[in-house]
Amino acid sequence: MRSVPSPWWRAGSPRSRRLFDRVRGAILVALLLPLAAATDARAFTARVRWLPGAGAPVSGWDVFVRPAGQPYGAAIDAGLPAAGPGGVLAYDVGNLTDGATYYFSVKARGADGTRSSCAGELVLGMSDGCLTDRCCPNESCTFGAALDGSPCDDGDACRLCRAGACATPTESALETVRLKVNSRSAAPRVTAVGAFPAVAAVDPTVEGLTLSLFDGAGTVLASVYVPPDAMRANRKRTSFVLARDRRGGALKMLGIRIRNGQAKVRARLEADAGTSDGPLGWAMATGASCGRSVALSCATTASGLTCH
Repeated sequence: MRSVPSPWWRAGSPRSRRLFDRVRGAILVALLLPLAAATDARAFTARVRWLPGAGAPVSGWDVFVRPAGQPYGAAIDAGLPAAGPGGVLAYDVGNLTDGATYYFSVKARGADGTRSSCAGELVLGMSDGCLTDRCCPNESCTFGAALDGSPCDDGDACRLCRAGACATPTESALETVRLKVNSRSAAPRVTAVGAFPAVAAVDPTVEGLTLSLFDGAGTVLASVYVPPDAMRANRKRTSFVLARDRRGGALKMLGIRIRNGQAKVRARLEADAGTSDGPLGWAMATGASCGRSVALSCATTASGLTCH
Protein backbone atom coordinates (compact mmCIF):
# COMPACT_ATOMS: atom_id res chain seq x y z
CA MET A 1 0.00 0.00 0.00
CA ARG A 2 1.43 3.37 -0.98
CA SER A 3 1.07 5.88 1.81
CA VAL A 4 -0.33 9.26 0.79
CA PRO A 5 0.59 12.55 2.54
CA SER A 6 -2.83 13.40 3.96
CA PRO A 7 -3.84 14.08 7.57
CA TRP A 8 -6.81 11.76 7.01
CA TRP A 9 -4.98 8.87 5.41
CA ARG A 10 -4.62 5.51 7.08
CA ALA A 11 -3.04 2.63 5.20
CA GLY A 12 -2.23 -0.81 6.50
CA SER A 13 -2.42 -2.26 9.97
CA PRO A 14 -1.38 -0.23 13.04
CA ARG A 15 0.29 -3.39 14.31
CA SER A 16 3.04 -3.52 11.69
CA ARG A 17 4.34 -0.45 9.92
CA ARG A 18 7.41 0.81 8.14
CA LEU A 19 9.32 3.90 9.14
CA PHE A 20 10.40 6.41 6.55
CA ASP A 21 12.77 9.25 7.24
CA ARG A 22 14.88 11.62 5.19
CA VAL A 23 18.38 11.64 6.65
CA ARG A 24 20.27 14.25 4.68
CA GLY A 25 18.97 12.79 1.46
CA ALA A 26 18.92 9.18 2.64
CA ILE A 27 15.77 7.15 3.17
CA LEU A 28 15.63 5.15 6.37
CA VAL A 29 13.34 2.12 6.46
CA ALA A 30 13.01 0.17 9.70
CA LEU A 31 11.33 -3.21 10.00
CA LEU A 32 10.46 -4.95 13.24
CA LEU A 33 10.70 -8.72 13.78
CA PRO A 34 10.16 -10.53 17.11
CA LEU A 35 12.75 -13.12 18.10
CA ALA A 36 12.37 -16.24 20.22
CA ALA A 37 11.90 -15.72 23.95
CA ALA A 38 14.95 -15.81 26.19
CA THR A 39 15.38 -18.16 29.16
CA ASP A 40 13.00 -16.00 31.17
CA ALA A 41 9.55 -17.04 29.92
CA ARG A 42 8.25 -13.52 30.49
CA ALA A 43 10.98 -11.72 28.55
CA PHE A 44 11.74 -11.57 24.87
CA THR A 45 13.93 -9.79 22.36
CA ALA A 46 12.86 -7.83 19.30
CA ARG A 47 15.04 -7.21 16.27
CA VAL A 48 14.85 -3.79 14.66
CA ARG A 49 16.06 -3.79 11.05
CA TRP A 50 16.58 -0.78 8.81
CA LEU A 51 17.96 0.04 5.39
CA PRO A 52 20.04 3.23 5.17
CA GLY A 53 20.16 5.11 1.91
CA ALA A 54 22.93 7.07 0.26
CA GLY A 55 23.78 10.38 1.88
CA ALA A 56 26.08 12.06 4.34
CA PRO A 57 28.29 9.77 6.47
CA VAL A 58 26.65 8.31 9.57
CA SER A 59 28.79 7.83 12.68
CA GLY A 60 26.25 5.67 14.50
CA TRP A 61 22.63 4.72 14.99
CA ASP A 62 20.34 5.29 17.95
CA VAL A 63 17.43 2.95 18.67
CA PHE A 64 14.58 4.08 20.93
CA VAL A 65 11.95 1.94 22.64
CA ARG A 66 8.97 2.79 24.82
CA PRO A 67 5.99 0.94 26.32
CA ALA A 68 2.57 1.97 25.05
CA GLY A 69 1.30 5.14 26.69
CA GLN A 70 4.75 6.34 27.78
CA PRO A 71 7.37 8.65 26.25
CA TYR A 72 10.72 7.45 24.97
CA GLY A 73 13.63 7.14 27.34
CA ALA A 74 17.33 7.42 26.63
CA ALA A 75 18.69 6.30 23.28
CA ILE A 76 20.22 2.87 22.88
CA ASP A 77 23.52 3.24 21.05
CA ALA A 78 23.39 0.65 18.28
CA GLY A 79 26.81 1.71 16.97
CA LEU A 80 27.53 0.83 13.36
CA PRO A 81 26.12 -2.66 12.81
CA ALA A 82 27.56 -4.76 10.03
CA ALA A 83 25.35 -4.72 6.98
CA GLY A 84 23.49 -7.93 6.19
CA PRO A 85 22.05 -9.11 2.87
CA GLY A 86 20.84 -6.18 0.80
CA GLY A 87 22.65 -3.71 3.07
CA VAL A 88 20.13 -4.15 5.90
CA LEU A 89 21.28 -3.14 9.40
CA ALA A 90 19.88 -4.68 12.58
CA TYR A 91 19.93 -4.32 16.35
CA ASP A 92 18.39 -6.57 18.99
CA VAL A 93 16.47 -4.91 21.83
CA GLY A 94 16.20 -7.20 24.86
CA ASN A 95 14.47 -7.35 28.24
CA LEU A 96 11.01 -6.76 26.80
CA THR A 97 7.98 -8.12 28.63
CA ASP A 98 5.96 -10.73 26.80
CA GLY A 99 2.40 -9.60 26.15
CA ALA A 100 3.17 -5.88 26.43
CA THR A 101 2.96 -3.44 23.52
CA TYR A 102 6.08 -1.51 22.55
CA TYR A 103 6.90 1.29 20.12
CA PHE A 104 10.28 1.69 18.40
CA SER A 105 12.04 4.47 16.51
CA VAL A 106 15.46 4.80 14.89
CA LYS A 107 17.64 7.85 14.28
CA ALA A 108 20.91 8.33 12.47
CA ARG A 109 23.72 10.14 14.28
CA GLY A 110 26.14 12.38 12.42
CA ALA A 111 29.82 12.92 13.16
CA ASP A 112 29.00 16.16 14.98
CA GLY A 113 26.51 14.39 17.25
CA THR A 114 23.38 15.72 15.58
CA ARG A 115 20.54 13.26 15.01
CA SER A 116 18.20 12.89 12.08
CA SER A 117 14.58 13.98 12.37
CA CYS A 118 11.94 11.65 13.77
CA ALA A 119 11.31 8.67 11.52
CA GLY A 120 7.93 7.83 12.98
CA GLU A 121 7.25 4.65 14.91
CA LEU A 122 6.82 0.92 14.65
CA VAL A 123 4.54 -0.92 17.03
CA LEU A 124 5.02 -4.46 18.29
CA GLY A 125 2.01 -6.02 19.97
CA MET A 126 -1.66 -5.14 20.04
CA SER A 127 -2.43 -1.45 19.67
CA ASP A 128 -5.84 0.05 20.38
CA GLY A 129 -7.15 1.60 17.19
CA CYS A 130 -9.29 4.06 19.17
CA LEU A 131 -6.53 5.42 21.37
CA THR A 132 -4.03 7.95 20.06
CA ASP A 133 -0.54 6.86 21.10
CA ARG A 134 1.97 8.89 19.13
CA CYS A 135 5.43 10.00 20.16
CA CYS A 136 8.88 10.87 18.85
CA PRO A 137 12.16 10.70 20.76
CA ASN A 138 12.93 13.96 22.61
CA GLU A 139 9.61 15.46 21.47
CA SER A 140 6.18 15.91 23.01
CA CYS A 141 3.79 12.94 22.87
CA THR A 142 0.09 12.70 22.08
CA PHE A 143 -2.01 10.31 24.13
CA GLY A 144 -5.81 10.17 24.23
CA ALA A 145 -8.95 8.99 22.48
CA ALA A 146 -9.09 8.96 18.70
CA LEU A 147 -11.66 11.14 16.94
CA ASP A 148 -15.21 9.81 16.81
CA GLY A 149 -15.91 8.35 13.39
CA SER A 150 -12.31 7.40 12.63
CA PRO A 151 -11.59 3.78 11.59
CA CYS A 152 -10.47 1.32 14.23
CA ASP A 153 -10.46 -2.19 12.76
CA ASP A 154 -8.48 -3.24 9.69
CA GLY A 155 -10.61 -6.36 9.40
CA ASP A 156 -13.99 -4.62 9.36
CA ALA A 157 -14.64 -1.51 7.26
CA CYS A 158 -17.76 -0.65 9.29
CA ARG A 159 -16.06 -0.48 12.69
CA LEU A 160 -15.55 3.09 13.95
CA CYS A 161 -14.21 4.78 17.04
CA ARG A 162 -16.73 6.27 19.42
CA ALA A 163 -15.89 7.62 22.88
CA GLY A 164 -12.48 5.93 22.75
CA ALA A 165 -13.80 2.45 21.88
CA CYS A 166 -14.59 0.49 18.73
CA ALA A 167 -18.29 0.46 17.84
CA THR A 168 -20.20 -1.19 15.01
CA PRO A 169 -22.83 0.97 13.29
CA THR A 170 -26.00 -0.51 11.81
CA GLU A 171 -24.91 -2.05 8.52
CA SER A 172 -26.80 -2.14 5.25
CA ALA A 173 -25.98 -3.26 1.72
CA LEU A 174 -24.28 -0.69 -0.49
CA GLU A 175 -25.38 -1.17 -4.09
CA THR A 176 -22.48 -0.25 -6.33
CA VAL A 177 -23.01 1.65 -9.55
CA ARG A 178 -19.32 2.12 -10.24
CA LEU A 179 -16.05 0.99 -8.65
CA LYS A 180 -12.93 1.67 -10.67
CA VAL A 181 -9.27 1.62 -9.75
CA ASN A 182 -7.00 3.63 -12.03
CA SER A 183 -3.55 2.20 -11.34
CA ARG A 184 -1.87 3.38 -14.51
CA SER A 185 -1.55 7.03 -13.47
CA ALA A 186 1.20 8.51 -11.31
CA ALA A 187 -1.25 8.67 -8.40
CA PRO A 188 -3.52 5.57 -8.34
CA ARG A 189 -7.14 6.67 -7.98
CA VAL A 190 -10.39 5.00 -6.92
CA THR A 191 -13.79 6.18 -8.17
CA ALA A 192 -16.82 4.83 -6.33
CA VAL A 193 -20.54 5.50 -6.81
CA GLY A 194 -23.37 3.74 -5.01
CA ALA A 195 -26.29 3.94 -2.60
CA PHE A 196 -27.42 2.28 0.63
CA PRO A 197 -30.46 2.47 2.95
CA ALA A 198 -29.85 5.09 5.63
CA VAL A 199 -31.11 2.99 8.54
CA ALA A 200 -29.93 5.71 10.94
CA ALA A 201 -29.50 9.43 10.45
CA VAL A 202 -26.63 10.22 8.07
CA ASP A 203 -24.96 13.51 8.94
CA PRO A 204 -21.17 13.55 8.45
CA THR A 205 -20.98 17.12 9.80
CA VAL A 206 -21.57 15.63 13.27
CA GLU A 207 -19.12 12.72 13.49
CA GLY A 208 -17.33 12.79 10.17
CA LEU A 209 -17.13 9.66 8.03
CA THR A 210 -14.78 6.95 6.88
CA LEU A 211 -14.41 5.65 3.33
CA SER A 212 -12.71 2.27 2.98
CA LEU A 213 -11.50 -0.07 0.25
CA PHE A 214 -11.23 -3.77 1.17
CA ASP A 215 -10.29 -7.06 -0.46
CA GLY A 216 -12.23 -10.29 -0.87
CA ALA A 217 -11.40 -11.39 2.68
CA GLY A 218 -12.75 -8.13 4.11
CA THR A 219 -9.30 -6.82 5.03
CA VAL A 220 -9.14 -3.04 4.73
CA LEU A 221 -6.60 -2.00 2.11
CA ALA A 222 -7.03 1.75 2.63
CA SER A 223 -9.21 4.11 4.66
CA VAL A 224 -9.78 7.84 4.51
CA TYR A 225 -11.27 9.57 7.54
CA VAL A 226 -13.06 12.85 6.81
CA PRO A 227 -13.52 15.03 9.91
CA PRO A 228 -16.87 16.82 10.51
CA ASP A 229 -15.53 20.28 9.71
CA ALA A 230 -14.43 19.10 6.25
CA MET A 231 -18.05 18.56 5.15
CA ARG A 232 -20.65 21.15 4.16
CA ALA A 233 -24.46 20.62 4.29
CA ASN A 234 -27.44 22.28 2.68
CA ARG A 235 -30.16 23.83 4.85
CA LYS A 236 -32.32 20.70 4.87
CA ARG A 237 -29.27 18.56 5.67
CA THR A 238 -30.09 16.24 2.81
CA SER A 239 -26.99 17.01 0.77
CA PHE A 240 -23.35 16.96 1.91
CA VAL A 241 -20.19 17.78 -0.01
CA LEU A 242 -16.52 18.04 0.74
CA ALA A 243 -15.55 21.64 1.46
CA ARG A 244 -13.58 23.27 -1.33
CA ASP A 245 -10.63 24.05 0.90
CA ARG A 246 -10.42 20.37 1.98
CA ARG A 247 -10.14 18.83 -1.47
CA GLY A 248 -6.57 17.78 -1.05
CA GLY A 249 -4.39 14.90 -0.02
CA ALA A 250 -6.02 11.53 -0.63
CA LEU A 251 -9.60 12.72 -1.07
CA LYS A 252 -10.44 14.51 -4.32
CA MET A 253 -14.23 14.51 -4.37
CA LEU A 254 -17.07 13.45 -2.07
CA GLY A 255 -20.80 13.99 -2.28
CA ILE A 256 -23.70 12.45 -0.32
CA ARG A 257 -27.39 12.97 -1.04
CA ILE A 258 -30.23 11.65 1.11
CA ARG A 259 -33.50 10.93 -0.72
CA ASN A 260 -36.36 8.56 0.10
CA GLY A 261 -34.34 6.93 2.84
CA GLN A 262 -31.38 6.25 0.52
CA ALA A 263 -27.90 7.68 0.92
CA LYS A 264 -26.35 8.15 -2.50
CA VAL A 265 -22.56 8.43 -2.42
CA ARG A 266 -20.03 9.62 -5.01
CA ALA A 267 -16.34 9.61 -4.10
CA ARG A 268 -12.96 9.89 -5.74
CA LEU A 269 -9.79 9.34 -3.76
CA GLU A 270 -6.17 8.48 -4.25
CA ALA A 271 -5.73 4.89 -3.12
CA ASP A 272 -3.74 1.92 -4.30
CA ALA A 273 -5.13 -1.62 -4.24
CA GLY A 274 -1.55 -2.87 -4.31
CA THR A 275 -1.07 -6.04 -6.35
CA SER A 276 -4.70 -7.08 -5.89
CA ASP A 277 -6.68 -7.80 -9.06
CA GLY A 278 -9.87 -8.32 -7.10
CA PRO A 279 -12.30 -8.99 -5.75
CA LEU A 280 -12.64 -5.56 -4.14
CA GLY A 281 -15.33 -3.81 -2.14
CA TRP A 282 -15.90 -0.44 -0.52
CA ALA A 283 -17.77 1.02 2.43
CA MET A 284 -18.89 4.34 3.86
CA ALA A 285 -19.44 4.56 7.61
CA THR A 286 -20.70 7.56 9.55
CA GLY A 287 -22.41 7.91 12.90
CA ALA A 288 -24.71 4.90 13.41
CA SER A 289 -24.91 3.93 9.71
CA CYS A 290 -22.59 1.97 7.47
CA GLY A 291 -23.09 1.00 3.84
CA ARG A 292 -20.88 -1.89 2.76
CA SER A 293 -20.73 -3.44 -0.70
CA VAL A 294 -20.11 -7.10 -1.36
CA ALA A 295 -16.68 -8.06 -2.65
CA LEU A 296 -17.00 -7.34 -6.37
CA SER A 297 -15.33 -9.24 -9.18
CA CYS A 298 -12.83 -7.06 -11.04
CA ALA A 299 -11.69 -7.06 -14.64
CA THR A 300 -8.38 -5.65 -15.86
CA THR A 301 -8.72 -2.69 -18.24
CA ALA A 302 -6.27 -0.39 -19.99
CA SER A 303 -6.35 1.98 -17.00
CA GLY A 304 -6.55 -0.47 -14.12
CA LEU A 305 -9.54 -2.35 -12.68
CA THR A 306 -13.28 -2.14 -13.18
CA CYS A 307 -15.30 -4.00 -10.54
CA HIS A 308 -18.91 -5.23 -10.85
